Amino acid sequence: MVHSKFEAQTKKAMLETARKFDANLPEMGDFSMDIKWFFDISFFQALPSQLGPEDVLTVHKKGDKLRVNFTLKEFDIATFKWERGDMSLLLDIHTDEKAVLLDNIEKKYCVFRTEEISAQQLMAEKKCTKYHLNATQLEFKRAKTLLNHDKTVIMGMMRLKGHRSNSHRQKKDKIGNFEAQVYNYKGLNFETTTRTNLDGPTKRNWEKYIKGKDALGKPFTATTTAKKFEGIVAMSASFPLRFGVLLDMLRMFEPLLPRFSKLRGLCKSRLPEGFPVKVELPLFIGVKVDFIYLDYLSDTHLH
Repeated sequence: MVHSKFEAQTKKAMLETARKFDANLPEMGDFSMDIKWFFDISFFQALPSQLGPEDVLTVHKKGDKLRVNFTLKEFDIATFKWERGDMSLLLDIHTDEKAVLLDNIEKKYCVFRTEEISAQQLMAEKKCTKYHLNATQLEFKRAKTLLNHDKTVIMGMMRLKGHRSNSHRQKKDKIGNFEAQVYNYKGLNFETTTRTNLDGPTKRNWEKYIKGKDALGKPFTATTTAKKFEGIVAMSASFPLRFGVLLDMLRMFEPLLPRFSKLRGLCKSRLPEGFPVKVELPLFIGVKVDFIYLDYLSDTHLH
């Protein structure tokens, strides 16, 4: 009953987000955007970071329809294995089946479902693990080198220039279409909670159960680890996509691309002004993922 209530609330929130996203989609203008993300596992696996998987998400928006192409289907950090493919996520606000996932190689498709995990599947798991980003102590400051000089980062078509925190004159560097400022952030707590005991409930009478401090049906055994994380964000005030639309878009992607939930969680925190064109954030303990917006073409540049 508790899980069903939680599932209903989650579905309601997803539907509200979908309706809001549907209302904003026609007003966004047509565009094409590339989002690159890659795993940095050099600290965790003692391997060069370039050996980790990476992918480029190509987002095409035209009228009331949205298409997202990607190639990385799955990545298992425990076995360090991943699977490539040719996948497409289609969104159409004027159909009952608003989201469809296509496998372009196997010629198969499936309709998007918000309730991905059933109560039976949840109870059958051998181990439950929850990852949480705690941004209550998050702090940002302008990026700078050890010599206190302006820090410049080159990525894709954009050149991002950091600024010293004690500088009153804002120097900006622009390559391509967008300006951006680089910030270092710290105070992001990455918390991992793992429940390792999923044995059946122990036998106890009603008086013992109602007077005790036991969990619902069985003792709750879990371990929690926390690690502070530092990273970089690059904010662009001239990026044409509105920040609120990004949050709604990431929410729609979460059930199919779970790694985007952490990106949305960080974006919901107190980010500096602008649109995040580059973000570093933890995915697992010792593993971080970088999101980079490589290119953006508005409807005036599309053919």
